[in-house]
Amino acid sequence: MILSVISPLLTSNDETESLSSKNNPMFSNPITDIGFEWSLIDNTSGSVDTVVDDNDNTHVVYNLNQNEIKYATDSSGTWVNQTIASASIIGRTVSFGLPVSIAIDSSGFVHISVHEQDIVDRLIYITNKNGTWDWTELSCICGGGSSITVDSTNEIHISHVDISTDVVKYSHFDGNTWSTYTISSNGNGQTSIAVDQNGDFHITYKTVHGGSNIQYVVGSIITSMLAVDYFTIANVNYDEPYLSLNNTGRPQIVAVNASSNDLELFSYNTSTSVSGNINFDRTILDTNLVNTYQLHSHQVMNIDSNDDISVLYYNNNGIDLAYQENNIWQSPINLNLPTNGDIGRWMGAVSD
Repeated sequence: MILSVISPLLTSNDETESLSSKNNPMFSNPITDIGFEWSLIDNTSGSVDTVVDDNDNTHVVYNLNQNEIKYATDSSGTWVNQTIASASIIGRTVSFGLPVSIAIDSSGFVHISVHEQDIVDRLIYITNKNGTWDWTELSCICGGGSSITVDSTNEIHISHVDISTDVVKYSHFDGNTWSTYTISSNGNGQTSIAVDQNGDFHITYKTVHGGSNIQYVVGSIITSMLAVDYFTIANVNYDEPYLSLNNTGRPQIVAVNASSNDLELFSYNTSTSVSGNINFDRTILDTNLVNTYQLHSHQVMNIDSNDDISVLYYNNNGIDLAYQENNIWQSPINLNLPTNGDIGRWMGAVSD
């Protein structure tokens, strides 16, 4: 497994749901051949996301000081970056929210979702599928905490929120028309989305009324109508969850327990889940994380072709890695990163 990790380095001067009993995995000793080569792409302290295409080229989107969205790639053999959204490009004053999200389709074209929050909240979709960078502003008050994915037919799916009213939304582009649906009136913060082999979408977010619970939603569009099932995964406070699907389309969700500061994984239990009643097993991956940046706690997860899971997460001014080898959890390690700074407040990672 090869991980590509992108993160800003900040220089610093200072119930329908059942849950199995809390458990710790049996950690084995960490392997010794994990290493990373680091490249400076640009100077930014904003949010970032990354994806790797079928040719092992890396594509990165990042928010530069909230007034520019930039894209970088190493597809030419060296890193090249360019501005793809700004006041001059869009034609008015802009202020981009921190989360950005990137996906790539089967033809190698890039798709990006961005939150623009000057005056009113907007969801902006950016793509290079026509050979140049084009952007579309969706007609909704929305766009916060967006997450984008592309399905097997190259249709676009985006989860996002109206941060002013705590409304979670889902937007879908079928190649001709955008449609936006309301998922919930009780959610905010970062969302996460994935689409399975059947075209069903899976979304996670945290609730804001009645506690910061993790909400998991699975749904589909049937003749322009939304069919959705909801599952509350945990009834304690969690920071923003991150969702991935394994190779059989089953959800795996990682989040930080805001009370204990433990990194926890919620795995779909195939044996006990039946239609209309999904069960998750909870595993503690790491404990007592030190969050020196109180605005959010961020983590990303990847699942490789063997269903081995890797999770990168912010901990004590750096990035730690919890990972499996042959479906066995290894001891979490701290990545060997540039020093004299604070890294990992935002990160993107993908395995090829």
